[in-house]
Amino acid sequence: MELFLLRLYFFLRPIMLMKVFYYKIGSFNLFEIFAIICFVLFYLFLMKKVLFKELQIELIDVMIYIIVLWFCFVFYLHYQSSSIKFLAVFIIPLFSFSVIKNIIKDVDEYSSLLFWFIMGMTIPIIYSCFLIIQGKSIANFYYLDNIVRYQGAYLNPHNCGHSMALFLILTIIMYEICKAINIKKYYCFKNFISKNFLIFLIMLALFCLYKSHVRTAYIGLTIFLFIYFFYYNKKYFFIFLFLTMIIFFYKITFLEKEFYDIAMVLKHKWSKNYLGSGRIYIWTIAINYFLNQDLSNLLSGLGINRHLFSKYITDSHNDFLELLIETGFIGLFLYVLIQFLIFKKIVNMSSSEKWAFLAFFISVVVMNFISNSYITRFAFAQVYYMIMCYPYIKEKSKSC
Repeated sequence: MELFLLRLYFFLRPIMLMKVFYYKIGSFNLFEIFAIICFVLFYLFLMKKVLFKELQIELIDVMIYIIVLWFCFVFYLHYQSSSIKFLAVFIIPLFSFSVIKNIIKDVDEYSSLLFWFIMGMTIPIIYSCFLIIQGKSIANFYYLDNIVRYQGAYLNPHNCGHSMALFLILTIIMYEICKAINIKKYYCFKNFISKNFLIFLIMLALFCLYKSHVRTAYIGLTIFLFIYFFYYNKKYFFIFLFLTMIIFFYKITFLEKEFYDIAMVLKHKWSKNYLGSGRIYIWTIAINYFLNQDLSNLLSGLGINRHLFSKYITDSHNDFLELLIETGFIGLFLYVLIQFLIFKKIVNMSSSEKWAFLAFFISVVVMNFISNSYITRFAFAQVYYMIMCYPYIKEKSKSC
């Protein structure tokens, strides 16, 4: 029953991110209601494990419980400047990690969840492509770079771009798991029809990613592919490197438009403060704003909410910086420690799929550093943690 509900959840999860499910009913939209219901179910699943004394506590579980308690303490300490909704954004993804790690018994069950997530992506991918081809779902047009950004079936271009990049990464992870482990064939898209359908979806996802013009997603996917191909096959690595160089030299005009702020700085027409849509300037303001706080606020943060660093700045463009400001040096330290434990578990894997997971891990770290991606964006943070359960599940299935 639990496995069936988790498979259903993984199928519905990418569909619920579509714009249509952001329709509000009272104080919550449909996506948030879906997340709350699933959180309650996850909690019940975990409590069943506790009652039957089947809960497997490891160091990472202890660290997750500690950081959750810390987030709740920060919320209580700064309740006037905190938001229960943003507290949930931090807590639920971490909680989901413990749930999946304890509920899923082996790699075969894990692969079934990943399979249904990929199948769930078919609806937003196909619909997004349909809207973009029709010239609909235009999100915005910036006169500085003359680029039209599409959001497809999503609420904004960032959700579209990151969803497409995530889909492409997960298909490679699924391929690596299928190659390394003997699991059920229908999870691996091995027959002619399913294999070609998956290739078709990959082409559509690349098209939607390109049309979203989300630079963070471009960078994250490129880093993932470079690392993955380097360890997977040196020949494919050099082919990918060669193709990247061709794109760089022959599409220099496109790249100058796409990364117009960097181009203007390199041409000495703009100050370096404008790099990355003004990220240098924003980070400087945010860091100075935070470091001017007293010692208690430096340790505990300023409250779990989105803070305005000036009347013109509404976004830190850096998940680590956001976490530091909201939960203090202690919150950031605990988060980094959890990521180190995940990293260590990935590196200690002996089979070949570890390189796909390592590439995903590093690409997420980079995206978190240059943007608000897999920490403060609940839609992607939760998926990230559920995917990163794999090394723990594989180790558990070996010991059974």
